Amino acid sequence: MRYTTISEKRGYLEQDPQEWRKALRHTLENLKKEIPLEKIGAISFSGHMSGLVAVDQNGEILRPCILLADSRSQEECQNLETRTGKQIREMTGNEVINAFLLPKLLWFKKNENDLYQKTWRFILPKDYLRGTLTGRYETEYTDAYNALCLDPISCQWNDNIIEGSGLDREKFPPVFKPWDFAGNVTDKAEAEYGLLSGTPVFFGGADMACQALGNHLFFDGDSTLTIGTSATFLVQTSEADCNYTGKITYHKHILPEKLYALGSHFNGGLAVNWFASAHGETGETDYRFVQKLAEEALAVPAGSNGVRTIPFLAGSGSPYFKAADCQTVTGISTATTRADLFKSELEGITYNLKETLECFQKLSKNRISEILLAGGGCKITGWPQMTADILGVPVYLAQNEDASTIGAAIIGAYGVGIIKDMEQAAKQLLQIKTSIFPDMEKTKLYEGYFDEYRELYRKMS
Repeated sequence: MRYTTISEKRGYLEQDPQEWRKALRHTLENLKKEIPLEKIGAISFSGHMSGLVAVDQNGEILRPCILLADSRSQEECQNLETRTGKQIREMTGNEVINAFLLPKLLWFKKNENDLYQKTWRFILPKDYLRGTLTGRYETEYTDAYNALCLDPISCQWNDNIIEGSGLDREKFPPVFKPWDFAGNVTDKAEAEYGLLSGTPVFFGGADMACQALGNHLFFDGDSTLTIGTSATFLVQTSEADCNYTGKITYHKHILPEKLYALGSHFNGGLAVNWFASAHGETGETDYRFVQKLAEEALAVPAGSNGVRTIPFLAGSGSPYFKAADCQTVTGISTATTRADLFKSELEGITYNLKETLECFQKLSKNRISEILLAGGGCKITGWPQMTADILGVPVYLAQNEDASTIGAAIIGAYGVGIIKDMEQAAKQLLQIKTSIFPDMEKTKLYEGYFDEYRELYRKMS
């Protein structure tokens, strides 16, 4: 099921958590057609990061969830940077940006103080959904790290940062390990979802941490790229290097001694969907029309006949993180076709991904020699090959595209004792479906077009 994203103002992006509950019920109804739900031995979760969910003591939602890509808290980012920015960078390797939870919390306190005062706890999206199963509203360290106030060594809240930012420590939930027991399915949850009361539930992790596990990212330079509504680019790293702070972000791996670096690109499939809805007949996203556009674009040469696109419809993510950035298209003439425009849209998104790859190569000392590719973008004809051509390295498509789900399943199986080694389980479950190698002639052409893209961004920003 797709969730409705609410955008009442520029930069505002929210979702109704009740839709997540509806989606879980729908998923379990479908699953029940395959296996009896009472045969489920354990439940674990993977969920999207940095979403602000505020609940009262009964676990009731007080407002819609403020999503990761929401950029309303720019003023709070600046205030935090002044007050605690140095301490946050030294502790987490991260700069204070809208994508993290702490500035969202400050915006909430300043602008909706009545609801803030009624809030019992702040939790993350998967924590809310898990709480509807167990009645416990707590979190774990992979999601909590994205609040910018979790100590990476102790994996517990840093009271100095919380208090220094002006927030209330008691509103922050207890922090556990991803594979810790989080409770049993309650009778109330059995009535709502059909799951067997008493089924053990484990915390799980942030979606990207689960993806790092599911895609077997355990050694420096291991990398994976998922092109969904947003595009997420991960690389395993041994430590947070502050030379790249503000361009990429650092996060806790499922295994507590490991980190991964993340390139966040808010304009992946989002830009594709916008293009299709803007140029289609219905005004809505039609995936058959997307494929038609992609097939037309196959006939367009690399470089889109001179059309260049800066693809920032929702502000930019890595490596700029500028909420004011917007989409810019140049090189249009009377000869320009919609196929040229669509191919340029795809190229622009991929050039932006290449900017993150350059950071990752420096961070990993050029250890990245291949990239595991996943997400809905893999299904768009020609885009995987374009990705290999622009990035200049082979890309591999996994048999199971949803590595986050695999990671969450491994956590649940480990928690209940079915498996003893998460790394070994991830290695066994990862299967490659397709290998795509770059066309080096096109790679050379794209290097020149990439330079033009960056120069265009420099002039427009």
